[in-house]
Amino acid sequence: MPNSSAAMRSFNRRIITTILLSTVACGDETPTPVVDAGKTFAPHPATCETTEDCQGNSCSSVPESAATFFACEVPVVEATQSVNPQDECSSTADCTMGLKCFPIAECQGVSTTPVNRCVKDECTSDAECTAQPNGVCGFAGMFSYPVRQCIYGSCMTNSDCTDGQNGVCTMVLQSCGFEAKGLHCAYDHDECQSDGDCNLIGGETCAFFDAGGINICE
Repeated sequence: MPNSSAAMRSFNRRIITTILLSTVACGDETPTPVVDAGKTFAPHPATCETTEDCQGNSCSSVPESAATFFACEVPVVEATQSVNPQDECSSTADCTMGLKCFPIAECQGVSTTPVNRCVKDECTSDAECTAQPNGVCGFAGMFSYPVRQCIYGSCMTNSDCTDGQNGVCTMVLQSCGFEAKGLHCAYDHDECQSDGDCNLIGGETCAFFDAGGINICE
């Protein structure tokens, strides 16, 4: 749980963000954010530029058409035993309908707990991810997730991010860093561009506010 000072900072940030968003909604002009030119942001875990960054595994990208975000494609080995009371299976033999049993690192606060789940690919290409806007088909092995899954966000390329300076379309992760929330815009004026920029020990994560908002730790 966040301590009192962290909670107060979070409360103040919400107030500031609410005021800014209200100004955008009710005013005629979008407020100009203050840019911290000296700010640096934490790198995403498992991001890459070449296969050398992935210890011999592939360096793959999403979306397929734009190659906006790159991450290591690390194969996940099927489960062969059950060690967690929450496991759905101990091996693929326990699964039906073509599903396979994999250990999945599920977020629980700021840490992960492996839980065996019966899963299969949700998609084979970005074209199949249409339930929401800006859908991409995440590849198997991205951030330790064993199968392909549809991930939805608010942008597809950097050109979609025009609400601030140096806008980038980047993958947002859960606080434990192993579950993708989707591609979202981040700018120089943001307090954070990923959960890694926040006080994870204090329970903070990076809250993304699209369409003129400021990304804040809360």
